[in-house]
Amino acid sequence: MDQATIALLGAAIGAISAIAGSVITNLVAVRNEAARQEENRRTTYIAALRKEAAAVFVEFYAFFGAIEDVCFFAKNDPTVVDDARTKRYHDVTAEINPRMMAAMAIVAGLNATVYDELRPISRSLQRLDDTVCDGIRDLRSDRDGAIAVLAACHAKLVELDDSIPQKITAIMNAAERAVQGT
Repeated sequence: MDQATIALLGAAIGAISAIAGSVITNLVAVRNEAARQEENRRTTYIAALRKEAAAVFVEFYAFFGAIEDVCFFAKNDPTVVDDARTKRYHDVTAEINPRMMAAMAIVAGLNATVYDELRPISRSLQRLDDTVCDGIRDLRSDRDGAIAVLAACHAKLVELDDSIPQKITAIMNAAERAVQGT
């Protein structure tokens, strides 16, 4: 082999090495970019899920406040449970209910597991609302009985309120676990 052939062979090996190095570098860069994009997607997803779960809790507490406004006074000062207070209750819950259901639907669309964690609180609030509405309806025909029903709802509301912080933690943990499954 003469020097020209050796030089050509050396140049070819060098070129192949450079091309292979470039291909490997680009493959690693593509893999790293894909991992970065996946992490961004997961971060965005968890942020959206947490935001929407928080929106549900805002509506839960608004509903909670409306129920408490009637039940607290039924328990502590029944004389102020009047037509104006009960009308305000119906007006406020009529505004909150659709927002709460919409917020729940958004969470359900994002993640069924988190929705399933929220659902028991929603159902508890709806059952309390049913009982409060029954009590309000009965105020005209059996005020003492209706006040007793409304006052009893206050105790159930306090019990529910005591469980909500743990539920918030469980729901946010479920949101994080959901990201691992996506």
